[in-house]
Amino acid sequence: RKFDIFEQIDPYINYSKTKVVIFDVDGTLYNQQKLRFYMLKHIFFYLLKHPLKLKEIRIINEFRKQRETRSGEKIENIEAAQYLWAAEKCNVNPDLVKELVNKWIYEIPLRYLKKCRQTGLNRLFKKIKNNGIKIAIYSDYPSRKKLNALNLRADLIVSSTDIEIDVFKPNPKGLKYIADTLKQSISDCMFIGDRQDKDGVCALNAGMLYVIL
Repeated sequence: RKFDIFEQIDPYINYSKTKVVIFDVDGTLYNQQKLRFYMLKHIFFYLLKHPLKLKEIRIINEFRKQRETRSGEKIENIEAAQYLWAAEKCNVNPDLVKELVNKWIYEIPLRYLKKCRQTGLNRLFKKIKNNGIKIAIYSDYPSRKKLNALNLRADLIVSSTDIEIDVFKPNPKGLKYIADTLKQSISDCMFIGDRQDKDGVCALNAGMLYVIL
C-alpha cells in the first residue's frame, strides 16, 4: 500500500490541544529514497559528460559524512565550520566546498522535490491550518527553497545553522526556540520527523511530544 503521510500522522494530532506542529524536512516532507534515485541518475549522466568532476561528488560525500559524525560537537558558528571540516579532509578551500554544497545539496535537488513529495501532505497541512494550529519547520539544513519547491507554507522556518540556533540535532535548542518564538509551551507543541536518533532524541531532550514516520 502506498505511504500516505496524512493517514500516518493525523491520528496522533490532538486538534483540540495542539498549538504548533513542527515538521522536519528531509525524509519527512518528501520521500528521501526517491530523491536519491533521481540524484544518482543525475550524477551518473553528469559524470558521463564530465568524468574529471568526480572529485565534486567525493567532496560532497565528505561534507555529509563530517556533518553527521561531528554533529554533537559544541562549536561556534557551525555554518562556517561545516565547510571547513570537509575542506580539511579533502585538502581544498572551504569556499569550494560551500560552492559545491550550494550546487549539489541546495540547488539541483530542488528540480526533483515536487516528484518526491509525500502523498497526503497538502491534505495534512490544510487540516492543521484549518484547525488554527501553527506550522513550523525545523531542519538541520536550510529549508526555505525546499518549502517553495514543495509548494508549502509555514509560519516559521528554522535551520540548525541559523545564528540563533547554531547547533545540530539532537540538541533541543531549535525546538525550544520555535516554541518561544511562537509563544507556546513545549507541551502544546508536536515534532514530526523520520529519524529516532536525530528527531526523536531532539524532541525527548526538549520534553516535546513527537512522532517518527
